Amino acid sequence: MEEFNVIDGKAIIPEGTTKILEYEFNDCEELKSIEIPESVTEIGDGAFMRCTNLTEVKLPTTLERIGEYAFKLCESLESIDIPDSVTEIGNNAFWMCHSLSKVRLSSNLSTIECETFRETAIEEIEIPKSVQLIESQAFGDCYYLRDVRLPNDIEIADSAFEYCNSLLLMLSISSCTAIHITNL
Repeated sequence: MEEFNVIDGKAIIPEGTTKILEYEFNDCEELKSIEIPESVTEIGDGAFMRCTNLTEVKLPTTLERIGEYAFKLCESLESIDIPDSVTEIGNNAFWMCHSLSKVRLSSNLSTIECETFRETAIEEIEIPKSVQLIESQAFGDCYYLRDVRLPNDIEIADSAFEYCNSLLLMLSISSCTAIHITNL
């Protein structure tokens, strides 16, 4: 198993690394930023869990999978751009990232799994046309979420947007059909 270093708050991951192992940087409070090399195709389960000072993550365009709990409790992370190469984001991957307000999703996701973005600060989200299912609590307790843009022909679990108290509008991308939310 290769050891990675954190120098001046930045993770040093050598080019040629293909996977960031499960819980590799778990509880690494000194980690503030990371640029993952293009050779990486998978971020293991819990790889960056509880990196409470992590503010910046640059994901490679070769990344295919983000594991369960990968960024859970990264409380300082404000935004994430998930490249189109990603086909799977594990459940709870960004759960309790309380500062996470801006997310761009991969256009190749088919499912947004349970509690993936639960208890984040997301304000608006566009669900790609590739997504066929949003599982339970995927966006649960996203108190600031006010605008969701959805594709047609999508299955949404009853509790997918539970306790999203600011949610005012869900808009279907293809047909421009608006669904006004009155009580969740």
